[in-house]
Amino acid sequence: MAHTYNTKRVAETIAKIVSPYVGAAMGQSAGSFFLKRLGLTAEEITPDEFESVLKELKKGLKVFIGQGKTEEVAGEVSRAMKTGGVK
Repeated sequence: MAHTYNTKRVAETIAKIVSPYVGAAMGQSAGSFFLKRLGLTAEEITPDEFESVLKELKKGLKVFIGQGKTEEVAGEVSRAMKTGGVK
């Protein structure tokens, strides 16, 4: 079976990593917002779907923290998810 990402873990990881940059409330809502925006409601998502979430996250974040920092944060989210997400 191909690798998948748990949607709850994706949302939690995004929240934990972006919160220091955009605040706790916005960070908490960011992960679930982008999943829902893309219609990703299943328990698991594919790597391609995860990349779509990262793409949407980048669009939203760069307004708040700039392009360079956005790339760093998105990279941190990606690396964290490759090892199971932030715990």
